[in-house]
Amino acid sequence: MPQLPVGQDRIELVDLPAMPEPTGQAPDKKDASSREDVPIFGTEENRAKLMAIYDEALRQWPVPLSTFCVATRYGKTHVIASGDPASPPLVMIHPAAVGGFVWSSIIAPLSEKHRVFALDTIGDFGRSELADPDRYPKKGRDYSAWLDDVYEKLAITQADVVAGSMGGWIAMNQAIYAPQ
Repeated sequence: MPQLPVGQDRIELVDLPAMPEPTGQAPDKKDASSREDVPIFGTEENRAKLMAIYDEALRQWPVPLSTFCVATRYGKTHVIASGDPASPPLVMIHPAAVGGFVWSSIIAPLSEKHRVFALDTIGDFGRSELADPDRYPKKGRDYSAWLDDVYEKLAITQADVVAGSMGGWIAMNQAIYAPQ
């Protein structure tokens, strides 16, 4: 028999609304002009709270930085750049559900010998913006194409990569589909 957590003497059941009956038709599209409609954030209030956390993390970034966006086939990709622009490039792809700011604890030593580009993965938390919330990368080949666009805009022909979790999966797919 499962045990309840210490201090909990009952489990409360919550009524969930019933799922709508399938109609065989696609649901109505939402207005893509509002970031509020992007499922990642859910609401404008959630987006504002998460961006406040993001901004605070950038204020505490331990080395000089610049931030900018590059255009890709899926929308604008936000980039946090640190280190000497003449140094070899290092691209950082974060785990799911965080953002490029997650690398702040290791950015200082990496920026000493590299021009570091910490990306906000398109369609995930962060400051990257999908051009169309209904069109985002779903497969490894899609993410590889997105990363190709980023590399092209940053004028990167070859780079070292640091990636975590989902970012590692994206990097692996880049190695498979665009090994040059």
